[in-house]
Amino acid sequence: QRLIPDAAAVPPDVHDGQPRLVVDPDPANVRPESWDDEDDGPWEPEMVPNPAFAWRPPMVPNPEYTPPTLATELEEEARKAAPWVVLGV
Repeated sequence: QRLIPDAAAVPPDVHDGQPRLVVDPDPANVRPESWDDEDDGPWEPEMVPNPAFAWRPPMVPNPEYTPPTLATELEEEARKAAPWVVLGV
């Protein structure tokens, strides 16, 4: 492949107005009654990945890509044309 996804790219927190993480809609994701802010710290609801977050990493050149040689390209084109040549089209 000539281009590959950039492995070093980090998704933004917000893309096209959609946050990367949203509060878990599970009804069980509520503050426990036994939670104590002094002992346990401030309670934060569980966050889950947003299914509407449609970010894709940018594509970068593949350092391992080697373009096909002229001979390889001609051979491939000849294979594609062979059935049509046999049929006389």
